Amino acid sequence: MKKSIIVSIILLLVLFSHQNIVTPKSTTQALSENSYRFHHPIYIFGDDDFSPENGVVAGNGTKENPYIIEGWEIRCNLFWKILNFILRKLEFTNLRNYVLNIALCGIYIRDTTKHVVIRNNYIHGWCGRRSIFPMAGITIINATNITIEDNVFEDNFYSIFIPNYLWDGYEFNSSDIVIRSNKIKG
Repeated sequence: MKKSIIVSIILLLVLFSHQNIVTPKSTTQALSENSYRFHHPIYIFGDDDFSPENGVVAGNGTKENPYIIEGWEIRCNLFWKILNFILRKLEFTNLRNYVLNIALCGIYIRDTTKHVVIRNNYIHGWCGRRSIFPMAGITIINATNITIEDNVFEDNFYSIFIPNYLWDGYEFNSSDIVIRSNKIKG
């Protein structure tokens, strides 16, 4: 009974956290820190998840016209801190570890092969440690063809986390990841 109540609370929190979807002001110019638009954390679990709801502002995923995720402020707000606290207290470890691995990143991209450029975003406040991975501004798992450039990271445990190893029978392996011209504060 207690576990089902906690799971229900978590699901409600996740649903309400996704209500602030807006479009960025511009996708063609470098952004000042005051021109970012708020976006909830972005989760992409495969090539079919690239959409405007997931922060994509342009592109079709080809090398010539990559998906663009740009112009967003993604912050760890009180909701994510409460979720982190609740999940750390859960006794059923498998669900806790699964949710912690996806929920506590600013941008999470997994199992993709499409071309993606993540640029001109302000990602901050993702500090602390989770049960399996540390909290990160951007986490990339089993993905290829991703460029991360001209972002501002502030107060994150890791700004960018890309695990490449074998864990519990599952291989984490990413390739063709370009990281350049990002700014890290705090």
